[in-house]
Amino acid sequence: MEQKIQKINYNVSKRKVLHCGQKSFTNGYVQKATTIEELHDDICAGKSIWPVKTYPYEGFNRRETEHVLSANILIMNICGNYSYEEACQRFQESAIAVYETVENDKIRVRVIFSFGENLKRTEYEYLLNIVSLEYGHHSSCQDPAHAYINSKIINWKSLNTQNRMPISELFSKYIFKEQFNSKFINKWEPDDSFSSFLSFQKNIIKRYNIPLQPDKQSVFDSKFIDIMEPENQEFPVYLGRAN
Repeated sequence: MEQKIQKINYNVSKRKVLHCGQKSFTNGYVQKATTIEELHDDICAGKSIWPVKTYPYEGFNRRETEHVLSANILIMNICGNYSYEEACQRFQESAIAVYETVENDKIRVRVIFSFGENLKRTEYEYLLNIVSLEYGHHSSCQDPAHAYINSKIINWKSLNTQNRMPISELFSKYIFKEQFNSKFINKWEPDDSFSSFLSFQKNIIKRYNIPLQPDKQSVFDSKFIDIMEPENQEFPVYLGRAN
């Protein structure tokens, strides 16, 4: 496995999705996976995910012959909360896979999630404010310089490639949480989709059928919610481009 690929904080600035033309590329493998099953095969084969070969174009670096994974992917580093065995059991109904790596003599446990909803850009940014993640890939990514798995995988378990993370339940938990939303509102920038946070909030409630009195019961236990919140994040985010 390639060990010389420079990891980059790509395409995200204070949890805002950036646009094309950023000089944030690196050289390495060209990612060929277009399905979750192919992603599984790549990881099992020890390939890095997903640095790309680039070439100069009008003052910027552009990707070279890379396919884009047709799924929304989140990868979370949960080694401080679950062991590999615990993660395999805990996330068997919601995650695609769990794997364990060795990096600088430290064991890290990561869980790969996918979600079925086709999120809008602003919704994805809201999700980034909810989820404490280490890597994200949006299905509309155009130029993902994904220098991510750059370490030795010592354990890997495929759970179910059809599993999907229920994003609607995450939205339901946070869309009514004033203390959380105030942080998001402070960074709000009107766009073509939503002129204000109120219109965004109403759209989320309607689009994901969120009850005005949310059910306190959730598929996410409190321990899982705790590790998802960005305040507990101690590692950089690597995010594929969402435009």
